Amino acid sequence: MLAFVPIDGHNIAGVLALEPAPEQADFIDTVEESLRKAAKRPSWKPYAIVNGAGKSIGFIVFGYGGGNECGRTEIVTLLIDKFEQNNGCGKEAVRLAVEFLAREGLTRSIHLDYDPGNEAAKHIYAQAGFLERGLDDYGEMLMEKDI
Repeated sequence: MLAFVPIDGHNIAGVLALEPAPEQADFIDTVEESLRKAAKRPSWKPYAIVNGAGKSIGFIVFGYGGGNECGRTEIVTLLIDKFEQNNGCGKEAVRLAVEFLAREGLTRSIHLDYDPGNEAAKHIYAQAGFLERGLDDYGEMLMEKDI
């Protein structure tokens, strides 16, 4: 069972040690890059994804919309460590993200994007009910799910 926990002094080392699988490295920012970006954006909230033993196995950043985007939350980054892949953790993390955001009550729709070459991401998001909305200006596939 996975959970999202705020990143703090107790888990930061484990979070910073997370790495994507080599074939996914070109599709995602490193944890350090994502944390640096999140520190500059108050609406971005990073979390460690931990397993039942409390070990960090992944990382997620939510970008909460404001103003005209109220009720819209973006999954800015989702990374499952290379050693934790291919055992359902990505699928469970996406399911948990939808439940987490629905429980908070601040989100009406979840948005994300992925590189069209990242077939693993496409499969996981589609299984969770995200719908493709077309390519953005950077060539990333946009997906959306209403909750």
